[in-house]
Amino acid sequence: MNPALTRKDEPSDVDAQQSSSTMQENADFERVELARVGALLPGIVHNLSTPLSGVLGGIQMLEMRALNIAESIEKPDRPTAAQWKELVSHLARNQKTIELVSRNAQNLAVLLQNLANRIAYFSIKTPDIHSLNQLVQTEMRFLESDLTFKHRVRRSVHLANDLPPLKCVFSIFAETFDEITYSAMACHEPSRSALPEMVFTTAMESDLLVLRVECDTPMSRFEEDKSIPVSVFSSRPSLRKYFDRLRHDGWQVEMLATDLGTAFELRHAPVVVASQK
Repeated sequence: MNPALTRKDEPSDVDAQQSSSTMQENADFERVELARVGALLPGIVHNLSTPLSGVLGGIQMLEMRALNIAESIEKPDRPTAAQWKELVSHLARNQKTIELVSRNAQNLAVLLQNLANRIAYFSIKTPDIHSLNQLVQTEMRFLESDLTFKHRVRRSVHLANDLPPLKCVFSIFAETFDEITYSAMACHEPSRSALPEMVFTTAMESDLLVLRVECDTPMSRFEEDKSIPVSVFSSRPSLRKYFDRLRHDGWQVEMLATDLGTAFELRHAPVVVASQK
């Protein structure tokens, strides 16, 4: 065996260092995501507790009225007109309570399904076919577990119709989407507006899918990563590293100054889906 060929096949020190650096960066991204999910737990519990309280409260009311109805029915004498009226009233109120319980149960199911979908999507580290609008909606619903984002950010969403799908890694998109959003919230200048303002727009431009995230923060605040307050996510990867990670997944990333403040434009080629005959 030629020893030169054997040495050539062995990884060089440079390759080993690059691999180690990549593994460390991936670990940093995952650590930040875990910290972020942990920070959102109170909001997740809050969002789940509201419809759950509605379900439990409605069931309690139904149980109390069921006892009253049972007592009226079990009386040996024929119900009087007033008692019949009371029974009809109980039944009518029960119907409204059942509708209330049903709505809250459906809301609870939707919240749990959204959370389950987000966790399932995030665990997949390989490219998959996605809808850009669904990516945005899934992540925004997840971020609503952050009560500041939910109640203290003025936001508007404009999603284009009939967009073609794209192939990307959900977790890489979600990480960057979250980081842009949190950076915009952290860099907000109260002197410009009482509450942060964000606009989320999807479109198809020049044969590319486009997600535009615009905020009322001046672009100068984002140009130096050190100017972005890190809050609970100390020692997190820089915003620039998130963009590099996104580019490796096939996205084009651009940051622009706008009349509102700053726009982050993420572009990706669509997937051509073969038509079914």
